[in-house]
Amino acid sequence: MASILGLEVHEAASTGDYDSLEEFLNTGKYDLNLGDEDWGNKTALHWACQRGYVECIRLLLEHGAKPVRTLTGWTPAHFAAETGKLSALRALHSAGVRLDKKDNYGCTPKRLAEIYNHTECLKFLIQVEHEREELRCRAGSAYTSDNEEDDDDVFSLPASILVEETTEASSTPPASSRRRGQGSSRAQ
Repeated sequence: MASILGLEVHEAASTGDYDSLEEFLNTGKYDLNLGDEDWGNKTALHWACQRGYVECIRLLLEHGAKPVRTLTGWTPAHFAAETGKLSALRALHSAGVRLDKKDNYGCTPKRLAEIYNHTECLKFLIQVEHEREELRCRAGSAYTSDNEEDDDDVFSLPASILVEETTEASSTPPASSRRRGQGSSRAQ
């Protein structure tokens, strides 16, 4: 069960009480990723995103809050998308938080924005999805993974590293393309 101290942080985040939240965080006594069992393990970051308190979101992230999942697999982005809090989605994205994670039932924040007709959130999430796909393409297959958890670390690499690796890899044609050319001449 969440401690009284943890619940104070949750309450400050859920009401947008930036001053109290900052005071609590500066003491260093709080586990920012503590989930409230009575609310499906929602953290202070989930509450701030659900309510759209951007300054509280930034403060929590600066102090080390992680975009952990609730019992149903929802991330802070799910709560922001469900309630149409575009500014919260932008704050998460600016901090490098993935916005496309699926919950335990396969639902993404983008799908929630669509279901609840939050058009601006949906447009933003589509834009972010396209940017991420573009980055994947530029990074090359050496930096892609089917494991979502591995992907988190991939896209935190500096762009220069991704470009250098991709350039080196593309200077030599893959063995499979050399074999294709040889194979077609044998068939004739």
